[in-house]
Amino acid sequence: MSIKKRLFLSNILMVAMPIMLSLAFFFTLATITIHLSKESMNIKRVLFADKSDLSAINKAGYSHAGTADIYFSDQMGYIVCLPNSELHSSNSSLARFLPFIAMPAMVTAVFLTNRYLTKLMYKSIMHPIMTLSEGVHEIRDGNLTYRIAYSNADEFEPVCTDFNDMAEKLHNMVEARQKDEQSRRELIAGISHDLRTPLTSIKAYVEGLEKGIAPTPEKQSRYLSTIKEKADDLEYTINQLFTFSKLDTDEYPLRLERSDIGKELLCIIESSFDEYRQKGLIIENAGIQTGLECMVDKVNFKNAVINIISNSARYKTDEVGKAAISCSSSDGWAHIAISDDGPGVKADKLHRLFDVFYRGEASRTNPGDGSGLGLAICAKILEKHNGEISAENADPRGLRIEIRLPLAEAWE
Repeated sequence: MSIKKRLFLSNILMVAMPIMLSLAFFFTLATITIHLSKESMNIKRVLFADKSDLSAINKAGYSHAGTADIYFSDQMGYIVCLPNSELHSSNSSLARFLPFIAMPAMVTAVFLTNRYLTKLMYKSIMHPIMTLSEGVHEIRDGNLTYRIAYSNADEFEPVCTDFNDMAEKLHNMVEARQKDEQSRRELIAGISHDLRTPLTSIKAYVEGLEKGIAPTPEKQSRYLSTIKEKADDLEYTINQLFTFSKLDTDEYPLRLERSDIGKELLCIIESSFDEYRQKGLIIENAGIQTGLECMVDKVNFKNAVINIISNSARYKTDEVGKAAISCSSSDGWAHIAISDDGPGVKADKLHRLFDVFYRGEASRTNPGDGSGLGLAICAKILEKHNGEISAENADPRGLRIEIRLPLAEAWE
């Protein structure tokens, strides 16, 4: 029962109970009074010829105690109540004192009734308040997994439900903050490592040129070529970091337009095929369905796909690796899969594959083997497209990354 109904019922009972008790007391008092009055009378059957003889009885000696009353008559005569003076006197005195006994009893009963109803209402309100207070104290003390178990169907039920929702969101926020803090530490460590390594190499080769360690033009040219390569690695890492920071702070506007996602993938394969073949990776069309229109930023979508392909080229184990791209649709989504034949990633590490500066294997710590930002950038780009990205190990080996984009109709 709701608190509103309980209050309404309590108010009714607080008015009704005194009235009912008063009526009960007055009824009891009247019953007792009548009973005492009857007991104070001697009821006898007296035969009279007519009513005039009744006057003679009163004159004969009962006038001091009151006149006789005729209850009813029958064929034999009249039934007459003759007062018993002693019993009448004592009962009359008791009847006079009954109101003085009944009134305090009635007031006491009304007081106890109201006290009981007030205590009952107080308990029904204070119990959920104490329950909420206990929950607040648990959250305050850091127990973010605490939930209130409340089953009564009253006004406190939605409050307790909202409290549990708040605790759940707060718990998720704290976990997200802790995860962000961990990512920030990893980001700083990754930046330090990925920038320090090529800078150290550049510094060493420059010192070699200054000290004449490379005396021949051929060796000097090789030193300069290495310096340029390390500078390119630095530029690539800085550009990736800049792109990620823009995406992460919502300062990277996308120019979404309706595009045939299958044709975009075919264009990416055609434009990148020769470049990655020289790197030892063959890009294959594993069944790309055209005619699937999605709202995409073509430049950023291409960057996301290229980052995945580059990841496959970077970590291939065979001299010539393969990356197969497929595209299909179902349930209002375009499903794009990019599978390679590389070493894959340990199953317990898959969920971290799209974290900032995370590399699937401890050996992948050379900036030349990637900055650790490529797949994190892919995840950010897909997030801004209202899409999703996930990874799983392919069969029999390799890594399979799936991209899901909503079809254009879902945007309209």
